[in-house]
Amino acid sequence: MKDAAVANTGSGAIASASGSTALLLDTKKAADAASFTVHGAGVSGGIAIGHAHLISSAQLEVAHYEIATADIPSELQRFDLALNQVRQELDALKASVPVSAPAEMVAFLGLHQMILEDQQLTGAARLVIQNRRCNAEWALVQQMDTLVAQFDAIED
Repeated sequence: MKDAAVANTGSGAIASASGSTALLLDTKKAADAASFTVHGAGVSGGIAIGHAHLISSAQLEVAHYEIATADIPSELQRFDLALNQVRQELDALKASVPVSAPAEMVAFLGLHQMILEDQQLTGAARLVIQNRRCNAEWALVQQMDTLVAQFDAIED
């Protein structure tokens, strides 16, 4: 795998693919320049500039495996540790939001904290681990798919 540095230009993004993955981002309304590294399989070399358009929605791809009944408690513990790690990361992100940042940024992080605490997602995922003996990642995706289907069934 190769790395691609991405730099915000204000009107689009430049992905320096260096023989690896090309990534285009729409950076409209970006308050500050940001850069990050993308890891992936290379498709072509060179530089790409422009706006990204979603062609299809990608579903989360996670490992799916069955766990032994004796391993259920440790899988639940692994799930809880992951939730705690995300809580800490969200708290750290909220604490690091600059005073000059739009108020929506803190609200956005708060929304993610609420989702993390929602028993319809995390509590039900724990039950999926217990009842279906599947790994934590797969249980979370399964419950997320269930909730998305419920929202899709609601008439506007």
